[in-house]
Amino acid sequence: MKMINPLSRDPSPVQLPVLALLAILLLAWFTPNARAVISEPDNRVWGSIVLGTNIVSATQTNIVVEARRTLSSPPIASYRMGDSTAYGNFYSLAIPLESVNPISDPNATREGEQIVVLVHNGQFVRYLTLYSVGPRGKLVRLDLGDIDSDNNGLVDNWERQYFGAAGQNPNGDPDRDGVSNRNEMLGATNPLVPDARHPADTNPTNNIVSIEEVTAYALAWKTGKPWPVAPTNIPVDFVARAGFLWKNGERYIMDTNAIALGAPLWWTNVPPPQPSLAKANLAPANQKSVLVVKGVSDQPAKKSGASDSDQSKITRAFPEATSASGGLFVTLSVAPTSGVSAYVVEEKLPDGQSANQINNEGEFDISNGRVRWGPFFDAQPRELSYRLALPPGSASSGVLAGVASFDGWNVNIAGASVLVTPVELSRDPIQISAKGEMILSFRGLAGQPYEIEVSNDLQSWSRVTTITADQAGRLQFNENIDSSKRQLFYRARRREE
Repeated sequence: MKMINPLSRDPSPVQLPVLALLAILLLAWFTPNARAVISEPDNRVWGSIVLGTNIVSATQTNIVVEARRTLSSPPIASYRMGDSTAYGNFYSLAIPLESVNPISDPNATREGEQIVVLVHNGQFVRYLTLYSVGPRGKLVRLDLGDIDSDNNGLVDNWERQYFGAAGQNPNGDPDRDGVSNRNEMLGATNPLVPDARHPADTNPTNNIVSIEEVTAYALAWKTGKPWPVAPTNIPVDFVARAGFLWKNGERYIMDTNAIALGAPLWWTNVPPPQPSLAKANLAPANQKSVLVVKGVSDQPAKKSGASDSDQSKITRAFPEATSASGGLFVTLSVAPTSGVSAYVVEEKLPDGQSANQINNEGEFDISNGRVRWGPFFDAQPRELSYRLALPPGSASSGVLAGVASFDGWNVNIAGASVLVTPVELSRDPIQISAKGEMILSFRGLAGQPYEIEVSNDLQSWSRVTTITADQAGRLQFNENIDSSKRQLFYRARRREE
């Protein structure tokens, strides 16, 4: 059985009598302006393509292979991946070839002529090499792209170009710009020069943050969707910094003098704007609520370059009129300094709780349990609010933990933050035992300790005992009746560890 290589092109044979063929050759010999009219079999080049560490498949129809006389000249042969099902995941170029002068096809090459074979994706040249045209009818395999001989995720040519040898650490970051060697290679950036781009800068990646890019980045953050560029779980300060870069002129660089600050603060505009002293100091706020047992004032993490004399603030409070059975309204009062360009706010809820009635176009990210607002492209103070959705009779406890980011400077939310289910009276809260003791019954959180306190004036309270609620949340306290006192008040408070 005769086997036919699918990568070769069978030229249509010219069926001419021998005498006719001789006549044509003689005519060409005696006619000064005669041209070659019989094309010769092409020089066929085929093979696979490797870009980065991946073999290009037939499905990647944006990848095109071309043969050119020079890099800037038009193609003399071209193949788009997937054009022929017979070739599968290979490319195939039919390079025209003539050896009789003068040539009839302007694209025809000569045997031994050096041409350029390149791979592009319609926008950028991804790979190119020189090829010496082989004999007519020759089928040559020419694999294109770089090879990763040690399977470390870095192609050998790239490693040799920047480091002089293969075998580099793909997770290494020699220029300390937060981008690994592998991501530098995939992003076509220099691993030895700090030049990381902001993750929002993707469409296109050009050191310019447009409003469209900021909008897409912020929407993914607010809804909890993963971002295609690391960090895929978008941090709050990266969103604020993206807004800052857009607000101050869009074009930016990675400031090598700010590497110690880390991302995202090492990105600044070109030329840099006047520095905004957006870092905030947090003042405690003593707010009261039926669900609050104490106020928490978190101190912000200090970062070099921030000024304590000009600082933004954000404080959490619970309005007095709320109750556990109707849900809990939470307000966040934001007071940026005048120099702030953009800010965002994020509130983390206790596990298993949700939020609704969110104002100022905030979103609840159910997958991460966070309420998010912004970015706001100004320095206006705002009162943000949401409602903790607590079904009637449900228990609610835990700690609210929030952060605001002003131009990329993070500030923890101050004020009341600890929630606890209020102690409820049982159906028959007071009973008298056979011994004449008063029995008080409460309901709280299962397995949690509660302190029982007593007062005769609702002003001064003294501790009586500590009781731990059973698995059903029941609390029971026995007390001898003191007939000498006309009135006594008792309360149960969850003990703070």
